[in-house]
Amino acid sequence: MLLELEIRDLAIFSQARAEFGPGLSCLTGETGAGKSVFLSALRLLQGARAEADLVRRGSERALVQARFQLPQSDAELKAQLEEVGAQIEEGELLVSREIQANGRSRIRIGGVSASLKDLVAISRRLFDLHGQHAQQRLLSVTDHAALLSELARKGALALETRQAVNEWKRLREEVRTLTRVAQDAERNREFLEFQLHELAQAHLAPGQEEDFERRIKVLSQAGQISQWLEQSRTTLADGGALERQMGILAKAIAKIAQADESQAPLEDRLREVRSQLTEIAISLDSYDIPDSADPEEVDRLNGKLARIQKLKLRHRTDLAGLVALRDRLESELRLATDSAGEIALRQRQADAALERARTLGQELSGHQRLAAASLDTDISARLQELGMEGAAFRTRLEELSEPGPEGLLKAVFELSPNPGEGWRELTEVASGGEASRIMLAIESRLSAVDPVPLLVFDEVDAGLSGTVAHQVGRSLRELAADRQVVAITHLHQVAALADQHLSIAKTVLDGRTHSQVNNLSRAQRLDELCRMLGKPDDPAVRAHALSLLGDAP
Repeated sequence: MLLELEIRDLAIFSQARAEFGPGLSCLTGETGAGKSVFLSALRLLQGARAEADLVRRGSERALVQARFQLPQSDAELKAQLEEVGAQIEEGELLVSREIQANGRSRIRIGGVSASLKDLVAISRRLFDLHGQHAQQRLLSVTDHAALLSELARKGALALETRQAVNEWKRLREEVRTLTRVAQDAERNREFLEFQLHELAQAHLAPGQEEDFERRIKVLSQAGQISQWLEQSRTTLADGGALERQMGILAKAIAKIAQADESQAPLEDRLREVRSQLTEIAISLDSYDIPDSADPEEVDRLNGKLARIQKLKLRHRTDLAGLVALRDRLESELRLATDSAGEIALRQRQADAALERARTLGQELSGHQRLAAASLDTDISARLQELGMEGAAFRTRLEELSEPGPEGLLKAVFELSPNPGEGWRELTEVASGGEASRIMLAIESRLSAVDPVPLLVFDEVDAGLSGTVAHQVGRSLRELAADRQVVAITHLHQVAALADQHLSIAKTVLDGRTHSQVNNLSRAQRLDELCRMLGKPDDPAVRAHALSLLGDAP
């Protein structure tokens, strides 16, 4: 649910803040007051392109910021927010977008920087915008079959079908990859065998270079190391003298510790030194190297290093890359030799997965067809109530040659605006008001299964009046029973039914236009309804406005 929307330095808005509550919120205002800018602010939060000319003249940047109360049951939204690292305070999420005068845009979701892709993915789980130029989620053809599954209350079956399809596609890709690798290996067998033989002859192992270099260094200085080793052993072997010195030191430190307790740790440290000297003596006793340098061994190790360096240059990789290349060549040549059986096994698994996906898809298709028939009847009837007389709605179902994410059917919503004019996909509906009313009809039907908690309607009442306008308002009220609805309206019949009424008004101060959004009190709401009725000072009009508010539930 949208709790608050703040706009700063966006077009004619210098600074505005609007608060929203549950149920139906209606936004009204005279033409040119800033309703289109208000919509632009919401579109920016949906991921619309950030145009530099939206920044108010004389300002360096514009800001749109919204505070949402998060739905408790949307696991997908929760996962997306965790992936972004968004901070959520008491179930509320802050989403902001800053547009700089140079056209750059900055996005923050839950206090952390986010990408435009993140904003689009998360905002579509928070609200949907229906109106002219909006990119409505329900106009996405890919969603329609999924919505039919939800309408049929077959979400679990749809998920099982989707998983089966994904498994089949995974196995199919494995077969293709194995076949391609086997064919490539067979074509290049001679070259691959040459490469593998060369790498195998090098007897490569991780860390080999460092080990060879250490051994060469030790062997090159073997004579000197032998002298140093003998000197160290002799010093440590003269245990009596060394031990006497250590004993004298121990007694002196003990007396110091008795006189000054702060120096007591020195005794422990001395015990550690004596223990370490013993360990050093043991290590030196077991350390064994030649008495003198071994030139032949040094040459052999240098030869191995040279071979590794040559292979690294040839294959343009490091030692770890050479080891990985050797292992891959072994695998590819083994596959070229034994590929038939492996590929046949994978193909049998893929065929079984396809059969399961088809079986589940056929079962799902039956439920989707029933849901589509019911939806077509309901939406066509509702369109008549919303002032689109003669309009008809249908779901065009197409059989897929192979299972897709939503089963074996592709579902496309279509509209016939008037008898005899043919059918058009909803994506081709041009009129903003017409599109909004269609979406209102669809959302009313889908409200029980559609997870989006906030719907925003623009121009839903375009060209309407009288009874039809009142019916549109009633439909919005019904839709707002279990979710939040915001409607930008020109009609008093709709505005009178709102749970919250907001008004956009503009003023001119010091030669600059300023727009504000105000949450109206009951008295202010009465004045606004009178303005919308066209005669704000007429007692009869005021009485009519009072009756409208009295009729509002």
